[in-house]
Formats: sequence, structure tokens, C-alpha cells
Amino acid sequence: MYSLGYPRATPKWPAETEFYVGKGALSRGKFHLSEAANLNDKGKNRVKIAKIRRIVEVGDNVIIKILHRNLSNYEASLLEIFYIAKYGRANLSLGPLTNLTNGGDGGQGVIHDEKARRNMSEVQKIVNKRPEVILNKSESQKRTNRNNPDIVIKRGLAIKQGYAKPSAKRMGSINARTPQARAKGSATLKITLQDPAMKKKWSVAQKIAQNKPEVNAKRSQSLKNSNKILRERLEADPEAKALEHKKRSDAAKACCARRKLVLDADPVAAQKAFETMSTAVKEGWARRQKRLKANEPAE
Repeated sequence: MYSLGYPRATPKWPAETEFYVGKGALSRGKFHLSEAANLNDKGKNRVKIAKIRRIVEVGDNVIIKILHRNLSNYEASLLEIFYIAKYGRANLSLGPLTNLTNGGDGGQGVIHDEKARRNMSEVQKIVNKRPEVILNKSESQKRTNRNNPDIVIKRGLAIKQGYAKPSAKRMGSINARTPQARAKGSATLKITLQDPAMKKKWSVAQKIAQNKPEVNAKRSQSLKNSNKILRERLEADPEAKALEHKKRSDAAKACCARRKLVLDADPVAAQKAFETMSTAVKEGWARRQKRLKANEPAE
């Protein structure tokens, strides 16, 4: 990709303003100079040639600037369209360029077939994946978002309104229950929590969320419903009831054994654990007595 530009400031345009954009090697840019030296203008871009001749006549040189290197034909076509749109065509009163078309492999108004559209789409994807393009877009987006509070507020409101739609809630709930979504969410969370700062921030957010009254009420009701269903199932199946009792007993014994190993190695921790357990037992009995007085069945 190359451009032809003015050698110095002119009354109409600033220094080195491009007046033509094209695709090809450096030799292609020099070809326009030899084209202007030919007196036969038939079938040529006469406005471009006139500018080149005017620059040469006053003893200056046309500035040939290389914009991009090592591009495929499709990439060059796409970038040619981009630069012509960026600088603007003079015959449309949009800018200084003497280009007579919008660039690419066709003129203005050309309707590309399906294959051409697919190829141009692939070119766009290749260009967008280049590190320098990604970096420039990212930095531009960050500057725009940081420096324009209206965009931040507008985007936040749009996100809230989108999630508030019943269809979005329903679809999000359905997608969140799939095994693939759960596995993906778990893997993402593990990677995120590898950062100590993010882990601490996530822990604080979880504590705040779990201490909300509505969350505690919902968790308590869910636990009561689960225990009720379990009791009804065990009452209907004596063998399952005996197996569940043995399972819980074994788990409690294993937990006590692990706790004993830890506490035997640290007497201070043992005393603290005993006090904590004693307080928990007293609070549990107090809650049980309160439920019995209110004729509420125990959990």
C-alpha cells in the first residue's frame, strides 16, 4: 500500500497531504510519475496527473509514502477502501484524494458476489487479528470509555435493561444449568482466582452477598425443603434410612478423627475449638427450645 502526497504546505492542504492512495509496490508509486511524463492522457486519471505535473513543474518531488508492506491482494484491496474512505475523494467533495473510485477491485456501486464477499470478510478477519490492530483498537476503546462518562452510563443502562428482560433471564437460567456451561464457568473461575487480588475481591463479594437477609431466608427455606423431602423418602424406605444413618455416622467419626489429630498437635487451637463448639451447641439448643415453644418442627 502506498500514497502520493504533496511535498510541502499548499494554500489548500497542509504539508504532505495525500492526494492519491493505491495498492502495489514502491515501483507502482513511481509508475504514476512516468505516467504523468507521458503526454498522452487518454484513459488516465487526468486530475491526478495534473497534480503530479504541477508539483514537478515547480521543481519539487512527489512524496511516495509506503503505508503497509507484505499484504495479500485481498488485504491490500480492503485497506485501499479504508484509506480512501478515511481521507475522502475530491470529486465527491469529501477530501483531497484524486481517486475516482472507492478502491478495492471494483468501482463505486459494484455489487460483489457471494464469493467476493466471503473473501473480503476473511481479509477483514485477518487484518483484525494482527497484534498492532488489536492494540490500537483496545487503546482507542479504553480512551473513549474512560474519557466519556456518557458512554459508560449509557452502556451500563443498556446492560441492565438487557438482563432485565424476561427472555434474557429465562435463557440465562437455562444456559447456566447445562453441564457445558457449568464446566466452563468453573474453569473460568479457577483461572480468575489464581490472582490473589481477585481472590480476595471475590471472597469479600461472596460474604456480602451471603449476609443479605433475602439470601439467608432463601437458603434456609431451601434447606428445610430438602430435609423434608429426605425425611419422607427415608421413612418410606427402611433400608435407605439405615444406610443413610450409617453414612452420616461414618462421616462424623472420620471428621472427629481428623479433628483430633489436628487438635492434639496444637493445644491452643484445641482449647479455642472447644470453646467455639461449646458456644455453637448452646446456641443450637437455644434455637431448638425457641422452635419448640413456637410449636415449629425441628429441621
